[in-house]
Amino acid sequence: MRGLVGCLRRLIGLAVFVALIVGAYLYRDRLMLLWHEARERFGASTASAPVASEALADAAQQKLESLSAGVNDRVSFSGIELQSLLEYRYRQLLPGFVDSPRVEIDEDRVRLRMRIPVDRIPESPEFDDVAPFLPDTADLSVRGQLIPAADGTIAFAVDELSAQRIPLPARMVPGALTMLGRQDAPGLPRDAIAIALPRGVRAAYLRADSLILLSGAVQPRN
Repeated sequence: MRGLVGCLRRLIGLAVFVALIVGAYLYRDRLMLLWHEARERFGASTASAPVASEALADAAQQKLESLSAGVNDRVSFSGIELQSLLEYRYRQLLPGFVDSPRVEIDEDRVRLRMRIPVDRIPESPEFDDVAPFLPDTADLSVRGQLIPAADGTIAFAVDELSAQRIPLPARMVPGALTMLGRQDAPGLPRDAIAIALPRGVRAAYLRADSLILLSGAVQPRN
């Protein structure tokens, strides 16, 4: 009996194996299409994702210089180009205690991520409630949008502020921006920080996950 059961098991296994081979052959075109779709969605796109580099920073810097030189009147920068500029050209714009700064563009918003010592976060009754749960160095996330400001500048207005993914109250934003170097300016909201535009740039806006810079009196394009 045991020999018969073992034989039946082997026959059933063989039948399943043959069925899989026949099915794979008959539906090979469909299976290959599904495999390529999955690879493009989960594999190849991730593997080929660009990373910040000095070469990208050089190329982005050349775009900036093309505006000041009058070669171009409009240039765009992707998030990874901005990250490259931040790491290799403009890191000194942030306070020395800021670690691992990151910049991301999400449609019409910009998100800044960084690590900072918790004792640098402005004191407030609301923050005192969450401070005991934070490590000595915390992940700070600031999300906001670009708004018009005085000539030669653009303002970054904060919509969201969080530490270690814990949302912080809006009343803490002015203090956080002061920590990052904010200075008062005529007409500048308390929840916004002015940013000097590069030489030759007259306007800036966000569109389709890119930062667009304009020179002269050029009007934004769709």
